[in-house]
Amino acid sequence: MPATSTLAERWIHTVIRARLHIQACSLVAVWAWSHFLGADLDTVTLLVAPLAVASVYLWNRLTDTREDAINCPHELPRASHQNLLLRLSAVVAGSLSLILASASRLPGATALVALVLLLGLLYSGFGERQRHIIRLKDMFLIKNLSSASGWSVLTVLYPALFAQRVEKGPLVIAFASMFLSVFIVEVIWDIRDRKGDGAAGIRTIPVRLGLLAAKKTVLAATGLFCLVILLGLMNNSLSLVWLWCLINAALIFLAASSMLDYMQSNRLWSHLLVLVQTSMLLGAGLLTRP
Repeated sequence: MPATSTLAERWIHTVIRARLHIQACSLVAVWAWSHFLGADLDTVTLLVAPLAVASVYLWNRLTDTREDAINCPHELPRASHQNLLLRLSAVVAGSLSLILASASRLPGATALVALVLLLGLLYSGFGERQRHIIRLKDMFLIKNLSSASGWSVLTVLYPALFAQRVEKGPLVIAFASMFLSVFIVEVIWDIRDRKGDGAAGIRTIPVRLGLLAAKKTVLAATGLFCLVILLGLMNNSLSLVWLWCLINAALIFLAASSMLDYMQSNRLWSHLLVLVQTSMLLGAGLLTRP
């Protein structure tokens, strides 16, 4: 980072490096979907999601050395210098998420959080020295599906455990909506990172099939997301306020159709996309409050 950077710029880079915006997104997602599913979550329960996400994403920073050397070389030296701190932070955050989940004494709560942490570990692997061990991130399409699954389990199925009664229709709608949203963002990030991923041998959609195929995948998934919302409205699983989420789909469509080339040269926009998703979830949660 340039020495002449402003305080605001330094703060933004700190948030991005610590993945605080992604942790905030998980917190808002759990809160929003819990309202939708009729679950009553206390503060301790809400903290499980950001702690688990912090563990997964901090660990990921330790294992992306090859691709980060090209995709975000300014972050790599700091991650290398703070290797021990990042490792300890990831372990502590993951342990706390498991402890808080077990404190709820709900059947399945600890198992779901453990599953998310395991998916995150298998996604990232164990670092450059253990690169020979197959990791989910290196597997074509599995990379995106595993990440979307982990997020959906943590932000939809986990809060659903705390609801007195959950109907199958709304639960399926919620899971599908979250799954597709994360899948779309993941593919957009893969487009942004395709140069480094290609050099590191990571077979993402844009690396293996090309940029045009990746864009079509984003647009197709966005269309499917819209279809899920519309079906939810038609069968009364969703109220009309969920039309708000179609704004999110429109923004993603705009990003996929006209802004992806710019997002590759300015990574900040891809992080802002997470904040947009968070805002949409926050609005949906507020509109569905009883």
